[in-house]
Amino acid sequence: MSLPVSACPLVQIPQPGNRPQAKFHPNIWGNRFIAYTPEDEVRRACKEKQVEDLKEEVRRNFMAATGNPSE
Repeated sequence: MSLPVSACPLVQIPQPGNRPQAKFHPNIWGNRFIAYTPEDEVRRACKEKQVEDLKEEVRRNFMAATGNPSE
């Protein structure tokens, strides 16, 4: 046997006219983050490949500057 929600004294549902309303200042960012769409997978994969290629180039340059890597 359960009581209806309206009969329970612990539950206080605010009426629409009594709810506090916040008036925040406009955001300087606008809706930039709401309208964000991630870049497509092809562009992302291309950028990741560029990063890996540049890492390998830097690695080779360091090895060439130090001479023989086995020393």
